[in-house]
Amino acid sequence: MVSVFVEAAVPAIFTLDGSGTGPAAAINAVNNRVVGSNNPLHAGDYVELYATGLGATTNRGGLDYANQQPTVTIGGQDCPVTYAGRAPGYVGLDQINCIVPAVPTVPLGVPVVIVTSGARSSNVATLAVQ
Repeated sequence: MVSVFVEAAVPAIFTLDGSGTGPAAAINAVNNRVVGSNNPLHAGDYVELYATGLGATTNRGGLDYANQQPTVTIGGQDCPVTYAGRAPGYVGLDQINCIVPAVPTVPLGVPVVIVTSGARSSNVATLAVQ
């Protein structure tokens, strides 16, 4: 007999370059464009982050919401989450929508993004914010 411990959630942010540490796979919900140096986010913008590993979901109103609400930080500031669950129409792709906080400026305006769900934190990705 083998015992296996299964985590409820093990989040990971997808990155545009596939490195796991580069620019986060994210859409600026204000203009529906990929976030990058040519399309940075601003405080108050809504961002859609793409990830995997948010764990089990419950369907409510046609959307599959994550049973464990993740937290998101951008540049060390809390990013209020408005939705977390399966990306509509996709299998194995999670989506987290949140409101970009005011963040201190850093070189190139690219703070880190960390998603935490349960006891696990994601990889650290970057996000263009002005």
